[in-house]
Amino acid sequence: MQTRRAVRSVALVAAVAGLVAASGLLLAQPAGDPAQPTPQPRQGPGGPERGERGERGAARAEAAVSVERSMKTMGRALNRLAKQATDASKKVENVGLITEAQRACLAAKAGIPRGPWQEETDPAKKLAALVPYRKDMILLEQTLLAAESAILDDKLDVAKAEIEKCLKIRDEGHKRMGVEEE
Repeated sequence: MQTRRAVRSVALVAAVAGLVAASGLLLAQPAGDPAQPTPQPRQGPGGPERGERGERGAARAEAAVSVERSMKTMGRALNRLAKQATDASKKVENVGLITEAQRACLAAKAGIPRGPWQEETDPAKKLAALVPYRKDMILLEQTLLAAESAILDDKLDVAKAEIEKCLKIRDEGHKRMGVEEE
């Protein structure tokens, strides 16, 4: 019976995460007539006319900042959860914090963190370089779902252990990528 409820909880969370991701994509669409093509930057024989790296370089830098922002949001939520996950009176707040961490995790996974792979032009090489990062993010998403399920089932010690796993995944991933903690 509890297994069936846990499966339903995980399925519900997955469905909500999908809806959140889809709504984020819809909200990110530019306003205007969808039939009108998006203007492309003018290209000269040597590539983009403005800037050393052009608009694509600026977009990559912006995406890296977005990944960093998402990681910081996730870190704040996880740190608060680590302190209060076993407090039954904060269940509603903890579910909100888990949701915030899940949303930030998904956003960070969708981006490309700062590193040498950021400038890689071959998509296959870029993906190969990012496999460890993406695997860590997948594991983090799974662990966040397990923590949420434990909170919803009032298994607060299990939730605390899952949050601690999230922090360990973060620390090991940051060490592997050479990210310095602030």
